[in-house]
This record gives sequence, structure tokens and C-alpha cells, in this order.
Amino acid sequence: MTYRVSTRRSGFTTFIILGFSVLILGLATGLMNLVTSNTRVAKHRSESVEALEVAEAGVNYYLWHLSHDPEDYCDGSPCQGDPPYGPFTHEYKNAAGEVIGTYTLTISPPSVGETAVRVTAQGETTGGRTRKIETQLGLPSFSQYAWVLNNRVWFGPSATTYGPVHSNEGLRFDGRAKKLVTSARTTYDARCVGGANGAPGIWSQGNVGVFDEGKQFPVTAVDFQKLAADLSQIKTDAQASGRYLPATTGNRRGYYLKLTPNGIETYYVTGENKFARSGGAANLTKQLLATYPIPSNGLVFAEANLWIEGTTDDRLTIAAARFPDIPSQRRDITVVDNIRYTVEDGTVALGLVAQRDIRFAHYTPPAGLEVDSYLLAANGGIGFVFSNTSGNRSTKASFINNGGFGSYKSSCDATPEGTGYGMVTSANNDGFLVRNYYFDEHLTYSPPPQFPATGSFAVISWQEIETD
Repeated sequence: MTYRVSTRRSGFTTFIILGFSVLILGLATGLMNLVTSNTRVAKHRSESVEALEVAEAGVNYYLWHLSHDPEDYCDGSPCQGDPPYGPFTHEYKNAAGEVIGTYTLTISPPSVGETAVRVTAQGETTGGRTRKIETQLGLPSFSQYAWVLNNRVWFGPSATTYGPVHSNEGLRFDGRAKKLVTSARTTYDARCVGGANGAPGIWSQGNVGVFDEGKQFPVTAVDFQKLAADLSQIKTDAQASGRYLPATTGNRRGYYLKLTPNGIETYYVTGENKFARSGGAANLTKQLLATYPIPSNGLVFAEANLWIEGTTDDRLTIAAARFPDIPSQRRDITVVDNIRYTVEDGTVALGLVAQRDIRFAHYTPPAGLEVDSYLLAANGGIGFVFSNTSGNRSTKASFINNGGFGSYKSSCDATPEGTGYGMVTSANNDGFLVRNYYFDEHLTYSPPPQFPATGSFAVISWQEIETD
């Protein structure tokens, strides 16, 4: 018997085999393309990350450079032309010593009245991938804190702080902290604020304190000792291109400064009705000296006590100190009425630096006081100087600060008058019934001119920018 294979069935089988082959080939090709594409993307991403790392290496290099030479804006060479200076290009090697790319730097020195150096770094891999970042490098100043103190302090239940708070000793915090609170001590003697010897570095009575961003201790202490050198440098630079007010003699007890958009009205002070309860500068006996324009470098230095109020639309640091530094002759700044900025967008900034105390006059407005400024007391305290005589005490409704505080002493310390410092009060005592400390975050990145620093150079802002 003869069998015959159907050519029709054979052709159908061939068609199926051919279809499967095409399908398999298509899948294989797609898979290969996918693998190739993923490899390409992975390589692209790897090179992109590598380019960013190279750019960051450039920033770290110049951070190191400035730490060794704070005024070198030209990578070790003489500066030529106008800023920004550069480009300055360096090879970047991996741990094996292989060149994996280059970083190119352009550097802009600080603007007048500012402290931050702007460094732009473009990283490029050997494969040609580029990333660019722009940074500000600067010396962190005291103005990065809402409150920074060298001694023990007590924030009461009606106090609200809106920026970082730090003490080199310890804190009792019964109020509300919007930002991180830190102390340099693990434990401390808190008996002067109603606690115990051996209290934790940060604590609150009955755990009533509210810490929105937490608390941390111990941390590194803030150095108040270098403030003497900072004040001396401010004096030198104010004499060179700022406003220098020499020591006063005879019945001249210092200077009254009224800040205005047109300049600084400057008077000699010959008398003070110290324990008046209102009236502001009317309680000063004064003699007009001159109205001075805002100095080009934003520095005003007085080798005498200062009384201050007014409104400013500029960037200023006003300091009071006497050299050589003799404790009994240290200078104070007294706030006699409101100090205001014309705008609160970071373009206006004021720093007050006293060799000893920054004091609030008893004759400030009874309704309260508003101070737009960062206040720094290098060897003394900030606040009312309490009176032992009940008839001389002055209670104010409220205090508002838009800036911050740096204080060597606190309410645990005695004043030269043998009384005490402080902001907190109850009725019929010295001080403010309600206190709001609003932190000016602009001062973190752009402090007042030559405002004292707290450490070494650091990255204070960072952002990536598009490359062509």
C-alpha cells in the first residue's frame, strides 16, 4: 500500500514553524534592544552620578582652599580682571589614581557687606558627561541661631522660639520650640532655674516643653572667646572705610543713634532719666553731633556706650567696645525704642554687637517693643537690667524680635549693678509679659556685614544648575 503525504498539511506545518521562528527572532531582537537600551541608560546614569561627584569634589577642594586662605578667590594665582574669576580646571582622580574627569571652577568674592563666596563647579567625566552646581561657601555666624548662649537659661511657658536654640551650658525649656534645641552639656547644675544639680542638658518642668524638631545634647560648644578679635577687626575696618565714633569724655556718656532711611542721626548723650517708665529717647539729654550717611562697608563702631532706635533700609553692623579690653570699661548698647526694617525680605539686615550688655531701657513703650535686629552681647547679657527698687520696675506688654540673640550671660548671672538680666516677668516686675522670638532665616546665608563667625568655612547653600 502506498501512502501519500498531503502537501497541503506539509505547507501548513512549514508556515507554523516559520511564524514561530519570526516571533522568536523578534522577541530576541527586542530583548537585545532592551538590554542594550538598559545598559546605555545605566551607563548614562552612572556617568551622570560620576559627573556630579566630580563637581562636588571641586566644591570640597575650594572649601579646603578657603579654610587655609580665606581671601583667595583665584585658586592661588593673582586675580585678574573683574569677578567672577576663572575658569580654573583640575583633574579628578579615583582611589586608584586614574583620571576619571575634570572639574572647572568659577569664583565670585563676597559682595560688599556680605561674607559668602559663590563657587560654581562643573564636573565632566572622561566620557563627556557634565553636571554643574552652584554653592555659597562662608563662615557660619552667630546669626544662624535664634538664641545662642554661653550660660544656663530658662525659657518660660509663654516663650515661643522660631529658630535654632543653643546653650553651652544647659536649658530649661518650658515653652514651644519650632526648631532644634541643643546643648553642649550632657548634664549641668540647673538650680538657678528651679532644677537640680545634674539635670539633663535640656529639660522642662513636668515635660511641658514642646520641641517640634527635637532636642540634642551634647553637641560642640559655640566659641565666644574669639569675639574680642572680631570686635577689634570691626573697629579697624570702621576706621578705614566705615563710621568710627571715638571714646567720649567729660559729661558726654556716649552716643544716641537714630536710624533713618536718610542716614544715622548721631547725638552726644549727656544725661538719662534711667527709670522712667515710658517716653523713649525723650528721657535722654542729648546734643546733636551730625547726621552721617550709611558707611560704604556697613560698619559703625563706637568706643563708647550707645543708645539706639529707628528704622533702617540698609545692611549695617553697629558695635560698641573699648580697647584695650578692661572688664570695668566694657561698653553697652541700650535699645530705647522700636528698631524696624523698611522691608523684611533679606535685603535689609542689622546686627548690634556690644562688648558687654545689650539692654532694653525701662522707658521703652509700655505696650511693648519690636526689634528687627540680631543682638549679640560678647561678655554680658541681653534684656532688662532688673531693679531692686519696686518703684523703678517697669512691666511691658510684649516683646517681638525679628532676628536673634547671642548672649554670654543669662538670667542666672548678676549685672554690674548687682541685680540680674532677663526678658521674663510677672506683673509689677521688670520685663515683658509675652515674648515672641521670630528667627530671621535670611541672616543664616547673608548675615549683617562682618558679623562674628562661629566656626570654619562651610557650605551654606547648594543647588544644581542646568548645563548646555
